[in-house]
Amino acid sequence: MRVGNGELMPQALPKHGGRIELRIESADATRIRYGLELSSPGGACAGYAEVSLESGEVVVRAEPEPPAWLASITRGLLRALWRDRRAPGAAPWPHRLTRWREGPR
Repeated sequence: MRVGNGELMPQALPKHGGRIELRIESADATRIRYGLELSSPGGACAGYAEVSLESGEVVVRAEPEPPAWLASITRGLLRALWRDRRAPGAAPWPHRLTRWREGPR
């Protein structure tokens, strides 16, 4: 979670698995951009994720580098949201999304 100055607010890290937090930063006719915070037992990182509305390509950028498994789950989640929004009359993109996923074994 971010505080007013944009810095990450201290938050308990998950004891296992990973937490994904997404909030819309901007959207236009070609892309949607989410601010993201990813956390796992090893630490937390912040950055952004962008989805191309035409191709569904998802780019995740965060510092420090997130665990590969958590970045992959984030890309898959956003790709699924993109697929769900391609149908006429589909629901709008969620403004905020928080998910927890089990980590690798």
